[in-house]
Amino acid sequence: MDRPSWKRLISRPKKLSTARSSGEDISDEDYTHAQKVWEAFECKTLRDYHDLYLETDDICQTHYGLDPANYYTSPGLSYDAALKTTGQKIGASFRSRYAMMFEQATRGGVAMISHRYGKANNPYMSTYDASQPTKYLTYLDANNLYGWAMSQPLPTGDFEWVEPEEIGEILEYPDDHEYGAMIECDLEYPQDLHDAHNDYPLAPRMWRSTKSGS
Repeated sequence: MDRPSWKRLISRPKKLSTARSSGEDISDEDYTHAQKVWEAFECKTLRDYHDLYLETDDICQTHYGLDPANYYTSPGLSYDAALKTTGQKIGASFRSRYAMMFEQATRGGVAMISHRYGKANNPYMSTYDASQPTKYLTYLDANNLYGWAMSQPLPTGDFEWVEPEEIGEILEYPDDHEYGAMIECDLEYPQDLHDAHNDYPLAPRMWRSTKSGS
């Protein structure tokens, strides 16, 4: 690398940021990420950015003995790092019928806006119409969802089925109990709640319906 480019800031136009491995311009996402890293670590020259990259790899190698170059994604790296640092073994039960129960219970997060347009109407607004129903718009966000979930105990093996009469005792287990449980049950969804919960039904179930709507 020549000396002038070694001192060049990464904030140069994207069209000049060409990935040498492919000969193509880098994606907008990669370029944006590079700029965020540059600003977060207060890089002044490309040498700073280069050294930061090498230091990150070195830290991972030193602390975990794992080479990031051997992984396609960071989740794969973090998974192996967790198993290696804890010494935890994953039981063979995860490849049995127990695994199917966990797989069928997997639910994704809901990220959507159910209504295209929402209009508030309350006394705090200059356009408040007292003749219309009072309405407020509220934005809610939960912080550290993934961080919290990843810090909780996870099942690793020694699974067994229990009798229904034992469920009451299991429900009394404290959150930090050495044993946990997953309960499969049938629920009744009252008809009078269907309209109110139409946009966000609770307790979703993954199954293939044989009925077609009209």
